[in-house]
Amino acid sequence: MRTTKPKRDKHNKPRDMWNTKKTNQDWEDARILAIETGHHINGTAILLITLIIISITALTISMRVGSQVTESINNITNYVKRGDTGTPGRTQATENVYQWLNNSENPPFPTGIDSYQYVRGNKVKEWTDNNGDTNSWWSHEFTILVHGSNIPRTISQLVQVTNNIPTVIGQPTILPIQAAGETNTMISKPNGYRELDPTPTISSMVESWSKAYLSTDSNALTVLVSDPNSEHAYAPAGLGEWVSSSADWMVASTSSGEPASDEEAKNPEYAIAQISINFKPTGSERATVGTQMLVLVKNPTSGSARIVDWGSNGAVTTLRPFAHAVDKTMIPTFDDENKISQLMQQKEQNNDGQQQ
Repeated sequence: MRTTKPKRDKHNKPRDMWNTKKTNQDWEDARILAIETGHHINGTAILLITLIIISITALTISMRVGSQVTESINNITNYVKRGDTGTPGRTQATENVYQWLNNSENPPFPTGIDSYQYVRGNKVKEWTDNNGDTNSWWSHEFTILVHGSNIPRTISQLVQVTNNIPTVIGQPTILPIQAAGETNTMISKPNGYRELDPTPTISSMVESWSKAYLSTDSNALTVLVSDPNSEHAYAPAGLGEWVSSSADWMVASTSSGEPASDEEAKNPEYAIAQISINFKPTGSERATVGTQMLVLVKNPTSGSARIVDWGSNGAVTTLRPFAHAVDKTMIPTFDDENKISQLMQQKEQNNDGQQQ
């Protein structure tokens, strides 16, 4: 028969297994074990709490840094899109005109550009739309010199800025040097004007004027303008061969480009029209280039309608009858550097006067 050996205590003394009385030593051992276990538990809890605090702090810092990085990226992106703080849209206008001038398939000046200079940017309109966004239109002006020619060209480009973000609108406008100046640029019909339907007479008149404007023949353009002052003449742009043209829209106006009254609009003396011209640049066999501009039309609803002023796409309130007239002795040939220089000086004086 198997017997059970009595259990022994830590001092190797026999102990009654059913005896529940604890010796002083047993209680001491239990107390020490409890203290040691408590220390272990407290240490683990402190460690866990510390790790949780560190994790929460790290997450907060990470979120804050992430927000700051995102904000910084957005600020940089907007800054790059703005391009310029002084003249909004200058970078975008410059890049668009540069790409347009250097189009490998359809360059407006196939012989190339000898010089390309930014002149100025003018804020010509500002408004708040239905979404509460602030908008403005900026007209940026450039002067170029075509290779093999002494005739400076003026190129203008419209840029719309919405909440400090610029967007290029429409095609560049090409003007002779003395046609440049401060512009009020827009791409669509101006508000507050009564619209007129372009008639076949207007389409034919735009075609004849466009051909003369693109040519190098000052006499042809001067005849079409029909300035009553016989000492006046008008310089063409000398861009190339006409391909097509159209009147995009036409509105009744006064001689100063303001809206005509309801009574005046029934038989207006003047109208403003936006025209589009496509042409083959001189020296190009295939390329067709487009440009847009605004013109002031006298007697627009009669058979004697004629264009008496022109300017950058949207030059509404700056259009005046015969404003581009110069003394006929000042009309340059396309190799007359002295007259070109005088015209450039005259243009600068006019621009300085407008800014004062």
